[in-house]
Amino acid sequence: MLWKKIVDFGFQLLYNQFAWSYDIVSWSVSLGEWRKWQLASLEFLHGPHVLEIAHGPGHMLAEMHQRGYTVTALDLSAAMGRLAQARLVRLGLDEEVQLLRCEIPDFPFPADHFDSVLSQFPTNFIFQPETLVALNRILKPGGRLVILPEGHLTGNGPLRRFIHWLFYITGQTVGNGQADPTQSQLEIFWGDVENMMEACGFSVDLEEVLLKRSVATVLVAEKRIGDS
Repeated sequence: MLWKKIVDFGFQLLYNQFAWSYDIVSWSVSLGEWRKWQLASLEFLHGPHVLEIAHGPGHMLAEMHQRGYTVTALDLSAAMGRLAQARLVRLGLDEEVQLLRCEIPDFPFPADHFDSVLSQFPTNFIFQPETLVALNRILKPGGRLVILPEGHLTGNGPLRRFIHWLFYITGQTVGNGQADPTQSQLEIFWGDVENMMEACGFSVDLEEVLLKRSVATVLVAEKRIGDS
């Protein structure tokens, strides 16, 4: 319990007072693969209107706009909002992308509004029933909720093992809290997630995107037709 409080406090600092260091930290813990994992998840969007949940420093906001999406985004962190806004201003996109700061159940969107919702490396809030119900409501029938819950390095060198250990002790791995979960443990974990999401009106697929030095896990949940 004490360790969890310490980890939670560390993430609180990273997303707020030390938000400026987020890019450095994410690059370091992934050996430069973080952005590749993010880009991999964009391939599962369909548009044109996309909402990004917990947008962070805003790298994907500019990328999605360049790909032709109409982008709206929200993040509870005021520091992340400032970083994202500054990036959009530098790129001349500050009037093209709408940024909001609000809780998910309170967001001001009508039903059947977005074609896709994107969330990359979210905390467990994304799998809470109240979150899933709210996201299902604002998606159009057939719309997609695309979640990038994790990426991991392949290979078995000492640096890769150390980074995997870091992800483990900070609770960023999936599958029953194990450093190296077995296939059966992963199946149970993702089975529970799938059941919860299906109960909230989604059909779910789990995709693994193989990259040169790593694998990105992408969960693609589609709002069932007639579940508005």
